Amino acid sequence: TLMKEYIRLDSIIEADKESNPLNCIIAAKKQYDVATMMKNDSLMYLSSNNKASLLNEVSMFDQSLVILYDLLSKSDKKKYDRRISILYYYLGSSYFQMNDFSRAKEFFQKSKSAALKYKKYSDTIEINSEIGLCLVGEGQLESGFEILIQNLKSAQKTGNEEIICTTLDNLSNAYYEVGDYENSLKY
Repeated sequence: TLMKEYIRLDSIIEADKESNPLNCIIAAKKQYDVATMMKNDSLMYLSSNNKASLLNEVSMFDQSLVILYDLLSKSDKKKYDRRISILYYYLGSSYFQMNDFSRAKEFFQKSKSAALKYKKYSDTIEINSEIGLCLVGEGQLESGFEILIQNLKSAQKTGNEEIICTTLDNLSNAYYEVGDYENSLKY
C-alpha cells in the first residue's frame, strides 16, 4: 500500500540521514510524491519538512529556504500550532548556518513566540539556546552567554537528558568559538 511505502521511505531517511544525506533527499522527494498520491496534507507537510532539513544539512540553503517559506505560506498562522514554531525554527537554523545571525535570531524569536502560544514550554529551552548562540555570533557575548547559562539551568530543572546535553553542547561550542577553551572544556 501507499502508506507502507511512505513508512519505508521514512525509515530510509531516518537510517541514512547522517551517512548518506543525498540519498535521503531523493527518498524525501519520493516520500512527498507518495503523500501526494494519498492526498494526505499532513504527510505532504512532513515529507517537505524532511527534505528541507536534509537540504540544510548539505548546505543547499536556497532550496531549503524555498521549501520552508512555501510551507510557511500554506500554514495557518492564526492557530499557532506546533508546525508554525517548527517552521520558524528551521528558518532560523538555515540562516544561522549561513552565518546570518540577525535573521536567524528573528526567526528563533518567532519560533519561541509560537511555542509559548501553544504552551510547549520545553521547546523554548532549545530555542533560547539558539537565540543565545546568535547573540554570541553577533558579538554580543555578555547577553549571549547570560542566556546560554540561564538556559542550562532551565534544562537541568527539566531532568530531560537530551535537552541538558544539547544546552551543554551549545554552551561549550559558544565558548570554543570565542577562544575560551577552558570554559569550553568545562561544559
